[in-house]
Amino acid sequence: MQELVQSMDKDRWEAKDCGEHDSQILDRILEASTKDIDSWTKACLVWEGDEGSDQDVRLNGETNGTAVPKDKTRSATIDEQRYILTDSTLLVLHSIEQFERLITGIPNMTQEITSLLLEYLKLFNSRCQQLVLGAGATKIAGLKNITTKHLALSSQALSFITALTPHIREFVRRHTTGAAQLMVEFDKVRRLYQEHQYGVHDKFVEIMSGRASAHVSAMKKINWDAPVKDSQAVNTYMETLVKETLTLHKVLSKFLPEMTISMIMDPVFDSYREQLGKGFQDAEAKTSAGKSRMIHDIEFLQSRMSKLEGSAALSQHLLSVVQNKLVAQEPDKSASFVEAKPTPAAQVENPAEEISTEKP
Repeated sequence: MQELVQSMDKDRWEAKDCGEHDSQILDRILEASTKDIDSWTKACLVWEGDEGSDQDVRLNGETNGTAVPKDKTRSATIDEQRYILTDSTLLVLHSIEQFERLITGIPNMTQEITSLLLEYLKLFNSRCQQLVLGAGATKIAGLKNITTKHLALSSQALSFITALTPHIREFVRRHTTGAAQLMVEFDKVRRLYQEHQYGVHDKFVEIMSGRASAHVSAMKKINWDAPVKDSQAVNTYMETLVKETLTLHKVLSKFLPEMTISMIMDPVFDSYREQLGKGFQDAEAKTSAGKSRMIHDIEFLQSRMSKLEGSAALSQHLLSVVQNKLVAQEPDKSASFVEAKPTPAAQVENPAEEISTEKP
């Protein structure tokens, strides 16, 4: 248990290579749900030695002296679903195999060993929650802040263990009798992981909802009817919102499956629809020029985010809100032009990088 805590406290939540040795361990765990693993059984026979020991294989992505290219990060696969893992998640994978090997070698202690395994999985879940959602890694692991990348990798870790748990459960069921309560405990652990993962996904939505709120506040300060030199200029609040949204989607696409991305982006766009929709509805535009500036901002969003599922419906809603606004009599056209000033907005230091979870 102490080794897990120490590993997690050092984990900087970066993607790590799931090497050949790691994949072999995963394959054995998956196979063990339906059949006995020969190497585990033989390892229990002292007189045959432990030729299948894993201790001579390094856990740094090298197997049989073959180094993995540094720019290549291989993923773990369960039921055709790929998972990108971190250091501590790989440690959990290795530890699960050790627990199952112990159960294979000492069958009369299956319940005791399984109870320790369940506590181990609970510890990983609670510690992960403290370090990422609770931002403990900023103090313990020295991270500057918790970013959307860290959240995405923690989601992958949780999803990986969630997918692995039924296979561990079946392994234990095959090796014990009258262990109905242990089966219930595995189901409880799986639900804990799922609920934690939902919390991570909610955090993404909370972050982007906060960004949208900040940008709507900036939008309220715009004098839409003021003459400008460049009527095609996009206001800063919209430029920044689009950059942040594309950055989020880029991070999610790198680490998460499409279904999970949709589960996050759909409520994000719902939040945009509500907040931006109300912002445009409340904004004062008494001239056709002011109304056109609003429409141009929305068209910018539409064009830049056209490849994101759900963005089209958002754009159409916002356009409908603005197009329904009534325009009063045009002001005197002899009015002098003023240069459009950038509106304050929640800025991202480097839009190409991950978005921090810190509030703007």
